[in-house]
Amino acid sequence: MISNSGYSEYNQEPQGYESNDEFFIVNSCGNDKFYHTNFWQKRIKGRKDYYLIYVKKGILSCNINKTPYRINTGQVIMIDPNESYEVYYSDKVYQEVFWINFTGYGVKSILNQLNIISKKSYFVGNSPNIDNLFINIIKELQIRNQSYTVICSGYLVELLATICRCKKCNHGNTLASESELHEIMIYLNESYNHNHTIEELAKKCNLSTYYFIRKFKKISGYSPQKYLLKIRMDNAKKMLIESNLSIANIGYMVGFKNALYFSKAFKEFVGKSPSQYRKDLIL
Repeated sequence: MISNSGYSEYNQEPQGYESNDEFFIVNSCGNDKFYHTNFWQKRIKGRKDYYLIYVKKGILSCNINKTPYRINTGQVIMIDPNESYEVYYSDKVYQEVFWINFTGYGVKSILNQLNIISKKSYFVGNSPNIDNLFINIIKELQIRNQSYTVICSGYLVELLATICRCKKCNHGNTLASESELHEIMIYLNESYNHNHTIEELAKKCNLSTYYFIRKFKKISGYSPQKYLLKIRMDNAKKMLIESNLSIANIGYMVGFKNALYFSKAFKEFVGKSPSQYRKDLIL
């Protein structure tokens, strides 16, 4: 077994550390690799803090309050404070896990908001983002530089939010296609002043035009055309308020080659002409 782990200054007790004073803090975090080695964790009285395990490779056999669980590659399992548990690592296969212990009076609130408190285990798949967040927390706990507890808390919130996102959309190839659509959204925000066709955008994520439009609207709440128009109008509104550029120049900068067409599109989208919008907000 090879273990790479880090511990906060609070985590001095074998049973972990419970805090009712801090909102949300990380006690310890690690990455364990088992090379065909039997390993057994058993805590009859459990820990004082929350214990989350992410199985990167292998299969875990767990008993939590005498209820058996089989945790496969790509799954996470959450063990609450004071829950009796046993975790078994078999010597039949190579196994690798990331784990983290955390506490605070705000934990339940955050878990409820992210909807990862309703059951013990979730499938999140193989996510480099999850790996990197665990690694960042481990490094912070090992070095303990200034404000490391705050940084670890931030990483933990991001970690739990990433788990929440992955568990919602990881169904077959759905996760891959949603990730590609997110890239399209970023691409449109970066190049909204250019002309884009639906066929071009669909091709970028290897989807048919029909399926691309349907999936894009499901994720963003807008059709691709409406999403692009919204970006253009949001940027136009910003320039109308913060600059003295002419309306024709602003229209050109956000992707409209014709000033009259820009004014018409702006009025339809915003409810007033660009000149009236500028006048109402500046005066």
